[in-house]
Amino acid sequence: MAAPMELFSWLGVGLPSVDLDSLAMLTYVRFTGGPLKMHKITNPWQNPSGTLPVLWPIPVEIISVPHKTITHLLKEKYNADYDLSAWQRAEGADTLAFTSLLEEKLLWVLIHTF
Repeated sequence: MAAPMELFSWLGVGLPSVDLDSLAMLTYVRFTGGPLKMHKITNPWQNPSGTLPVLWPIPVEIISVPHKTITHLLKEKYNADYDLSAWQRAEGADTLAFTSLLEEKLLWVLIHTF
């Protein structure tokens, strides 16, 4: 079993985080079944890069944007498109749809929550 990646994100009230990028990264990692340990913090200097959010797959690299999270998970063989046909996987249908959903709808969910 692979060592869990670590997600450092802003502490949330009612949600896992108050940051849209943190929620997008957390959701996609959980959606693919990747191992994850979450650190909810209020001070960005309490993590490896000094910024939030950060996905830290020890000891590879520090990832701080959602699209790099998806790329890293694909390299680690965690993929949301595992049940698609070869043609559908080539098109990246689920990943594209999921990314669009997060970018277009999750912001409004977060705003509504507050």
